[in-house]
Amino acid sequence: MSNEIFFIGHILINIFFLLLSLKLGKTYLIIFYALQIVMANFFVLKEITLFSLDVTASDVFAVGSLLSINLLREYFGIETAKKAIWFGFFSSFIFMIMGQIHLRYIPNLSDQTSDAYYKILSLNLRVTVASFITFLIVQKLDLELFKQLKKRLNKSLTLTLFLTITVSNAIDTLLFSFLGLYGLVKSIIPIMAMAYLIKIIITLASTPFIGLTKKIIRKHAVQI
Repeated sequence: MSNEIFFIGHILINIFFLLLSLKLGKTYLIIFYALQIVMANFFVLKEITLFSLDVTASDVFAVGSLLSINLLREYFGIETAKKAIWFGFFSSFIFMIMGQIHLRYIPNLSDQTSDAYYKILSLNLRVTVASFITFLIVQKLDLELFKQLKKRLNKSLTLTLFLTITVSNAIDTLLFSFLGLYGLVKSIIPIMAMAYLIKIIITLASTPFIGLTKKIIRKHAVQI
């Protein structure tokens, strides 16, 4: 089965869990958001080919994190969204620290997984720091942009989300590429263009489902 088919399925499954988390309430959506951040940083190491483009396998989670933080802002307020950003950062930071501690254990002679864990968890410090800096900047800018666009677009949630995430993804791709990859790869511009194009495809596929949120969210979700 091709990567493209898995890619479409990946988007749909992620959207399903996003909508399910929203339906279950605030706490579930915050957890979903934090997991998107952790998975985006973890799976960014795997490189794949989609539509003849060389990209990472984490872009679905990057877009998912922006969708979920904006839905938190829309349905549960700006303060909840801000707290969720720090919750996501904290979760990702703990995962990174615990991963480095895990690597310090000496495997026994029968172990067959240590090398794989080492390759995945021994992240380049520059890439890790770049990821954290980009995350904090983009998430905060995204919330402010969402607020401003919502006022100017007659409160159209779907259009507001699409434009917000499109701009946020551009900033995210630009910042991370230069902070984390510049000087490490031969051609930074093509890599940035490919990554942004895939994120646009994911956003286009995801935002039409946002219209369902007002129909599925429970009125008492704020109290959960």
